[in-house]
Amino acid sequence: MKRILFLYTELADYTVFALESLSKDAQVFVVHYNVNSDAPFQLNVSEQITSKARNTFTASSLLKWIQDINPDLLICSGWTDREYITAVRRWNNPQRCVLTMDTVWNGHPRQWLACVISRFTICRWFSKLWVPGELQKKYAQKLGFTTIATGFYCCRHTLFLPLAQKRFINSKKNKKILLYVGRYDAQKGISRLWNAFIDLHHQGAQNWELWCAGTGPVYPLQHPAVKHFGFVQPERLLNFILEADAFILPSTFEPWGVVVHEMACSGLPLILSSAVGAAERFLISEKNGFIFESNAAHSLKQALTKLFKLEPNMLYHMGQKSHELAQQITINQWMNTLKLWMA
Repeated sequence: MKRILFLYTELADYTVFALESLSKDAQVFVVHYNVNSDAPFQLNVSEQITSKARNTFTASSLLKWIQDINPDLLICSGWTDREYITAVRRWNNPQRCVLTMDTVWNGHPRQWLACVISRFTICRWFSKLWVPGELQKKYAQKLGFTTIATGFYCCRHTLFLPLAQKRFINSKKNKKILLYVGRYDAQKGISRLWNAFIDLHHQGAQNWELWCAGTGPVYPLQHPAVKHFGFVQPERLLNFILEADAFILPSTFEPWGVVVHEMACSGLPLILSSAVGAAERFLISEKNGFIFESNAAHSLKQALTKLFKLEPNMLYHMGQKSHELAQQITINQWMNTLKLWMA
């Protein structure tokens, strides 16, 4: 069997799903960071996968492990971990090394500088670059990569796709629920969401509730129409999705957002800020939801007002469109990318 090694950051439920799927056709090795306290996934990595904690390695010991495994393909998450990069550089097998990133091109001077330096650094150490979508691909091309694949992030779609039909059957109810799933962090725009929702609730949108699943440094704003549930494990989250009528992600910084893929799979209309990278694949404004301007409270309120005015049958059709768009990225496509590069 082919051997694939991942030098990863923090594992999530969808990452483990991808690795488990891949382990049926290849030997999978992964080095990973500890679980984030703001996203404490309870992960069960099977014995089919050889998993090692990042803090057990130095650059030298990691290089030795890579040499012992001699992987057919090595996938490295970004270039910020210096010991990952040092080990890859010393291994000196660029044709077998894939770099991943989710950074969106924005034309910042630091990005232009990276484009100059990359020809002498990462483009010599990695022959391929794997990104989530087209916005990241644009940056990858400017960095000098010619072998680029999209679709790096893939949700655990087998868990979420079946929810759509169940939701559609149970779509007629008086109380409507807007669902937020994510960290309670300033970059998520969560405080702006709470304030906008409460303002509109006081102005007459009293048949809607906002359900929030997450944890983080931002203290929850208390209101009868805003419910806080803390961090919810994926399997338990399914019950919240079945009750929801739409999903919102109001981030001010969100290069991708796998949760958008999950909610689209589940058949939910989407309300996304312009900063959410996954909108490029999973949201067509006015067709399956609305995009609002990031950092603009008035734009957020306009999008919410549009949502609150929708008739149940329109919510239903928007959810169906989300479900359709979600199937543009699947785990089979994810694995086929790796198989192509190992051929």
